[in-house]
Amino acid sequence: MIATRSLELMSNALRENMCDLKTPGKLRKEIDEETLHNCLPTYVRYACQYWVHHLEESEIRVGDQDAVYVFLHEHFLHWLEGLALIGKISESIALIGILQSLVAVKSHCTILIGCIRLIKVSKHLVFFMMQGDLCCRTDG
Repeated sequence: MIATRSLELMSNALRENMCDLKTPGKLRKEIDEETLHNCLPTYVRYACQYWVHHLEESEIRVGDQDAVYVFLHEHFLHWLEGLALIGKISESIALIGILQSLVAVKSHCTILIGCIRLIKVSKHLVFFMMQGDLCCRTDG
């Protein structure tokens, strides 16, 4: 139930450039706390960081066209942006690994497989963002 509610909260709160940053690649430390709090309230931060763990604890398997599939299809990059804004982008690879382990055996879960490929291909970008303390922005 917590995982489902977290998906609902994030689906309503996360969007591209949710903090209305004027320049891509802005350092996270250059974004004032009030802006971060306004665009990512505490409950959204919690949901971004822990929804995968709650899903794992529920022992529900992820499949095509379920709530997780829909969320990842619509908000995968927004979720990564949220993690970057709260300083947790380094956890994204492990979280994707957990999601991968939850894919139902009979399901191909194509969106999750695509997300996993994107993360693995972009591993060097995630490392760069961690080192430079950069926020994500997906203009264009």
